[in-house]
Amino acid sequence: MTLVERLVAYVGVDTATCDRCGETTTVVHECRRCGASVEGHVAECPHCASGRISRYEM
Repeated sequence: MTLVERLVAYVGVDTATCDRCGETTTVVHECRRCGASVEGHVAECPHCASGRISRYEM
């Protein structure tokens, strides 16, 4: 298992598929204040109550 695969398994991420090319990417949602991984549908971090949630595609 590669480091990226381990990270994806640990963080608990979503996937997204490009409509144009069909390529699948990994999507991570993270609190910008405390760095906690959060579900994609949340508007506020459950750990620190920050509303600053970032979305990263890998």
